[in-house]
Amino acid sequence: MNVCLVMGAYHPGKCGISDYVKLLGDELQRKGHSFQRISIGSQDCFLELAKNIPDADLISLQFAPYSFSTKGLTRNALLEFAKAFSKRKTQVNFHEIWIGAYPRAPWKEKFHGWRQKRGILKFLETIQPDLIHATNAAALDRLTREGVDAEYLYLFGNIPYVPIPTTDLKE
Repeated sequence: MNVCLVMGAYHPGKCGISDYVKLLGDELQRKGHSFQRISIGSQDCFLELAKNIPDADLISLQFAPYSFSTKGLTRNALLEFAKAFSKRKTQVNFHEIWIGAYPRAPWKEKFHGWRQKRGILKFLETIQPDLIHATNAAALDRLTREGVDAEYLYLFGNIPYVPIPTTDLKE
């Protein structure tokens, strides 16, 4: 299988999504699959990708609005991507979601979040991905409240698990 992982700027060791993509790519190769990683650092690169669709069995968008642009993705860029990839086998993995949906969010953030939410929901309606995942409970809750059929995807990382002996815990 050939998997294409689309993400924002790639900075392993400095970005959790980059670490995840690196580990996932390493594991795919170890299992005999091929993968390509496409890093998008701006809206223009996102639109350019819609014009130059990579050859892959699965396109996996690692979604975090502000990893693609300091102002968040615009609806136009999302819709162009969605139209270009709507007939392809796709997965959208939400690492982050729209802003301003938490208690006491400033009005400006709520407004931008409302616009982001509308754009993201239109994007999902247009692309109709085969799989939708969320790597955190907040994103999953927001998607579910909007009627999106998404599943939780455990986000493995590169920090090793070290159990704490119970004798070290203070009550």
